[in-house]
Amino acid sequence: MDPQAPNIPPNNSGPLTIISMAVFVLMSLAVVGFFYYQNQQLKDIIANYPTPVVSISPSIIPSPTIEATASASPIANKTIKPSSTPKACTMEAKICPDGSAVGRSGPNCEFAPCPTP
Repeated sequence: MDPQAPNIPPNNSGPLTIISMAVFVLMSLAVVGFFYYQNQQLKDIIANYPTPVVSISPSIIPSPTIEATASASPIANKTIKPSSTPKACTMEAKICPDGSAVGRSGPNCEFAPCPTP
């Protein structure tokens, strides 16, 4: 034996290191598997979620009337009256499958069609 070499005991921690690494790998796999399972559950919930209809209080949009005073133009002296009585639609929005929203319009206050992709 060399007198200058330090007296180091042999390393007997090999089995303990292997076991601790195996436990670490198994725990990591369990965490990854848990998150994968949760992601799949969330995808199923979102896929089966009903399309919401957002409802906002109704409002009346007045039709324009112009009362003009004396002017050089003969058109400016006329009053423009609406051809029919105004109809108020509720200000609801329908959420389309692509994420956009459409509102009610037209004489029957029906939802506008969703845009095609």
